[in-house]
Amino acid sequence: MSDERLVVARFLIVPPPGHNEKEAEMPKYVILVNWTDQGAKSAKDTVSRFRAARQLVESKGGTFDTFFWTLGPFDMVAVSDVPDDETGTAINLALASTGNVRTLTMRAFTEDEMPGIIAKMG
Repeated sequence: MSDERLVVARFLIVPPPGHNEKEAEMPKYVILVNWTDQGAKSAKDTVSRFRAARQLVESKGGTFDTFFWTLGPFDMVAVSDVPDDETGTAINLALASTGNVRTLTMRAFTEDEMPGIIAKMG
């Protein structure tokens, strides 16, 4: 019986024929976030603001891989996946327009992406 369950579980996680994992991957971005004076004055609302930001990102087809409130030169750090640079920029502009945060966003590349980048060096 347990062998049958294992086979079923394996079947359910096998990608469908023709699935290209590279095409399914979205670009990653590392976002360094600081509160503005306005955002710091309402720091008690930071969790609800994050939840609203997460809903915005998800509504645009993205996700937060990781989000941390931090000590040091930045108040928060996030790693997100969004469909493309334009979508990421639109999200950052929407968040900045609230007046609570300023962001510094960096496109991040995975180990799987680096060989292709290096190959373009010539």
